[in-house]
Formats: sequence, C-alpha cells, structure tokens
Amino acid sequence: MTEQIRHWDDLHNGGEIGKTPDGPSSLAMEAARSLPVPSRVLELGCGSGADAAYLAAEGHDVLALDFSAVAIRRAASVHADVGVDFRVADFSRPLDLRPESFDLVYARLSMHYFPDSVTRELVGEVARVLAKEGRLVALCKSVADPLCGKGSRIEDDMYRLDGHVRHFFSAGYMRELLGSGFRPARVTEFEGVAYGRNSAFVKVFAQRR
Repeated sequence: MTEQIRHWDDLHNGGEIGKTPDGPSSLAMEAARSLPVPSRVLELGCGSGADAAYLAAEGHDVLALDFSAVAIRRAASVHADVGVDFRVADFSRPLDLRPESFDLVYARLSMHYFPDSVTRELVGEVARVLAKEGRLVALCKSVADPLCGKGSRIEDDMYRLDGHVRHFFSAGYMRELLGSGFRPARVTEFEGVAYGRNSAFVKVFAQRR
C-alpha cells in the first residue's frame, strides 16, 4: 500500500482532487435520503471530505478515514466546523473499531484498490463493524470502464496504470462478495464521469444480515 499512499498524497498535494466539484456527491445524497437521523456513519476513503461533511451537516455522527495524511489534514481544515472525526487509516488491514458500531458504511470509489483476498477481508470487516441491519453503500469502478484492461495486469480485473492500481468490479463479483454477510443487495451498473473522465461503475446498497 505504500506506493498507493504516495500516489494519493501526490494527487492531493498537486491539487488534482480539488479540480473536481467539492459539494456532496449524488451517492451521498442518495444514501442520506433513507438514513434515520442521527445515525453512526463510517466513510472509507473520504478524500476531500465533502461527502463526510455533508452527512455530518445532515445530523449524523461521522468517522471519515483515508489512507492519505495529506487528504485528512486538508479535509479536517476545510470542514472544521461540522464535527467530522477525520482519521488516517489503512483499511486494507483490520479496522481498529468496535463490532456493530455503525449504522452505515459509505465507500465511494474507495474499495476498488485491493487484490481479491484483501477485498474479501475488507467486506468482512465492513460486516463486522455494521450494526445488525446496518447498510453498506458503495461505488466501485466497473469492468466496463474504459481503463479496465489497460496497464500491467496484477490479477483478474486488476491493473496498474501510471502508478495507479485499480480493481474493476462486475455486478456478479459484487454480489458474490456480499453473499454471506449481507441480505440480497441492490446492485446497479451505469456509466458516468469520475475526475473528468468517462467511466463505468457498479453501485451497491446492501443491508447486513
């Protein structure tokens, strides 16, 4: 993960993240619509902190994690007035969090950077920290994305391109990942734009068993 942490630190230092709109994403707004207030929210990969700040402003108790110390430092400064708990954390490893301590785990474009074995462990950790019937809302790059297959292959549907590692998901793969710990999930595939590029995504709303 050290290489990827440096990659994201460089992007945040270079202002690449700030070139995208810094209001809440449509995914965050969709997640908030059916979320009782107040709820305990864990965000994995908070980046600029915009979605975490939005969810906190909606009345939720938000813990926001990111690999990048640069991202966390900036997010905590920009969003100092909304009460988000911003922390640096490597969530490719077990989360130092109590079981059943969150009502929502929110992961927008942050779960698709790991090999299959690590991804499965992460999904298990998500299920562990979610309260019974808590929800996972996640967005990942799809195998239909234009970048899938480009660069050096790491394993099935996982490639390194220009220092950036991406693991592309299919809807079937997402459902398989969630099969044991979650109720049948609402998984959708669609095309859109991410960081100024045409992209394809897999979106999931899933409830813990």
